[in-house]
This record gives sequence, C-alpha cells and structure tokens, in this order.
Amino acid sequence: MFMALPAWGLTLGFLFPLTIAFAEIPFYFSYLMPRLQAATGQKLLITILCGLMLVAQHITLPLILDGRFILWRLVMYLPFDLFLGMVM
Repeated sequence: MFMALPAWGLTLGFLFPLTIAFAEIPFYFSYLMPRLQAATGQKLLITILCGLMLVAQHITLPLILDGRFILWRLVMYLPFDLFLGMVM
C-alpha cells in the first residue's frame, strides 16, 4: 500500500524534531527574551510574551480544528513554558 522510505527520508525524519527542540528554547529564552527585556524594560510582560509564542508553536501540532482541543493544548503547555521563561 505504501512505498518504502529512502534512507535520507528516515534520517531527516529522525533529525528534524531534534533540531527543532534545540532551536526553540534557546531562540525564545536565550536570544529574544533578553533583548526585548532590555529594549522595553518590561521583564514580566516579555517573559509571558515569549512563553506564549512558544506555546503558539506547540498548540497546532497535531492540527485539529476544534476550539476545545486547541484550548486544552494551550492550557497544557502554558504553565511549563512560563516556568521555563522564568527559570531562564
């Protein structure tokens, strides 16, 4: 029913999620957050904003266009992402 995946496809399918995980948190909390905090002077607001942007990436995968499901994903990720932002 399905053709076999080539070796490069399997390699990319394994490495792509790893590169995303190593890029998201350093970008939002180590690169973007300190610069925005220095520019605005609003530490708490920028921490919440960076946490919300990280949550926005996670609530849409898997993309199920159901408001309750998206709200559940938002509530599921928000405490952890805000905690990460405050720790960093």
